[in-house]
Amino acid sequence: MLPFASLDRTGDPLILPVGAVLLRRACAGDAVYHVDRGRVALGVLGREGLAHQTGLVEGPLWLDAGDAVLGLAPVV
Repeated sequence: MLPFASLDRTGDPLILPVGAVLLRRACAGDAVYHVDRGRVALGVLGREGLAHQTGLVEGPLWLDAGDAVLGLAPVV
């Protein structure tokens, strides 16, 4: 049903739906995501979802943790 999880501000795991947008290029976020299992597509968003896929990562991994720790906006 849902491929990845993150932690909310309470520290409880969140299950997010397929197609959920986690990060937007050049928009600093307020969360760091740990993907416990599943896949996350990287790419360019269009009006109807992912318009151009530039990469794919598979958990477990931290998603763009370096930018979040430095307070920078993600590149992808």
